[in-house]
Amino acid sequence: MRDDELRNACFDELRRLAARHGPDIPYRGGLDAGFRVENRRVPFMTPYKGIFRAREQNGDAALSIITYLDSPYRDRATADGYVYSYRAGSIDQPDNRALREAFMLQIPIVYFFQTRAGYYDALFPWFVDADDPGAEGGVAIHISVPV
Repeated sequence: MRDDELRNACFDELRRLAARHGPDIPYRGGLDAGFRVENRRVPFMTPYKGIFRAREQNGDAALSIITYLDSPYRDRATADGYVYSYRAGSIDQPDNRALREAFMLQIPIVYFFQTRAGYYDALFPWFVDADDPGAEGGVAIHISVPV
């Protein structure tokens, strides 16, 4: 399966979930069901880490990222998007490479922003438009909606 088809299926299902639930999409009974591509269930994310690349993807770019309310990272809103911190540790670990790949190839991702326990606002399609490994407080990227 092609990654652009997978991403389109992901975005289509997120639109359906947002139409049903509004901007606060529940994990249980919503996001946990994932989406279907070629008769396969593909998860939107994993609740265990912030940067996610689905096993079903062929390419190396991340599918989604998450900011949790109790995050130890310095993720924050800006006037035109969000600053998102890379996973702690090496900039070259697989999760961080997946996010940097989305930047280099300008591939759209989903930004799940936790609004309350068990609920997420799904921002998509968003793009990594800056990569700043020397950012204050750790390495960070900037994401925004296309103009």
